[in-house]
Amino acid sequence: MKTAFFKFTLILFVAILAFGMGLALFCDGVAFAEPVQKQVIKAVVSNLEDNPYAEPGKTLFLYDHGTSDKNRKFYIPESYYIEVVDSLFEYYYVSYMGFDDFIMDSYFYDSNPPEEASFESDELLYPDVPLTLKPDVVLEDMRSVDNTFDIRFAGYSAQEGSADIYVIATPSDGGKPVFGFAPRDAFEDFTVPYQRKTQAERDALLAGKDHTDPQSEPGDLPAPSGSVALKIILILGISLPAVIIVILLFVPGRRHDYARKTRGASHDGNDYDSPS
Repeated sequence: MKTAFFKFTLILFVAILAFGMGLALFCDGVAFAEPVQKQVIKAVVSNLEDNPYAEPGKTLFLYDHGTSDKNRKFYIPESYYIEVVDSLFEYYYVSYMGFDDFIMDSYFYDSNPPEEASFESDELLYPDVPLTLKPDVVLEDMRSVDNTFDIRFAGYSAQEGSADIYVIATPSDGGKPVFGFAPRDAFEDFTVPYQRKTQAERDALLAGKDHTDPQSEPGDLPAPSGSVALKIILILGISLPAVIIVILLFVPGRRHDYARKTRGASHDGNDYDSPS
């Protein structure tokens, strides 16, 4: 009877232990998911320290959605990414802003091969910048897009001298999105932040700059450093010997009396001060 009870207890203990380990592993997998690995191409950042917002990433451009018209291309904002999905002759289809049929030139792909990068599961690879049209403005060239649409910034026009931006507008009823170029000044003021990983790099860079010592002007002495106690010790160490030397030089002693008595004696023993 005791043997059967012991076996039952042992089996129950092992089952509970296995269940607990499995539950712990499952919870760990849910709460601490590994970063997602993706093959991506990044729009290189030109000046991370001086530019507070993402400029046009002139190393990376796409064509207007679903076309290969070289006159309708736009730059991805710096620090953001695209994913290559498929290829067709001299073009590559890429994923951007949640759409898989943007097009890029194959020659660019060949000279800028995708890199393997890690991202958190909730981390966006593209900008998330909602736009608002100025009052009474309607984008007639984009099928009369107005503020009833959800308008999102996607990039900067790549045409020389153009101030247009590339936008994606989705109807409020969830219908088919509209893609196209629009004047930047048709919208209320907005900024394009860096992608999260790059923004963290910029914050760290600026924080490091804030903790560096200011540059001294030419000819300036270096600023004093160290503790107050150390400075006092150094001052005393320099001052006390100088005081002692001054005292020794100016306090009269026996040698002075002897020198006074003998200063007038000649080499033959006669004192020039005494009467002849």
